[in-house]
Amino acid sequence: MKKIIFTAFIALSFMSCTENERARAFGGNIVVQLNSDEELVNCTWKESSLWILTKNKTTGAFVFREDSPYGMQEGKVTFK
Repeated sequence: MKKIIFTAFIALSFMSCTENERARAFGGNIVVQLNSDEELVNCTWKESSLWILTKNKTTGAFVFREDSPYGMQEGKVTFK
């Protein structure tokens, strides 16, 4: 009985995690789509959010944006 409860707990834990949290905490995979005019410069984790630094190929502007755990973009900083 304890084994069934433990297995259910582990399954529920994985189901309640977002893609970002699984990738960071458990070594899962995450795919970030960039626009065709963007070039990846760097990325970093801040808690469970992934911050991505890109460079616009046409304007040369740098954009630092957040990929938050629940799919809501919460922050964006543009450097011109």
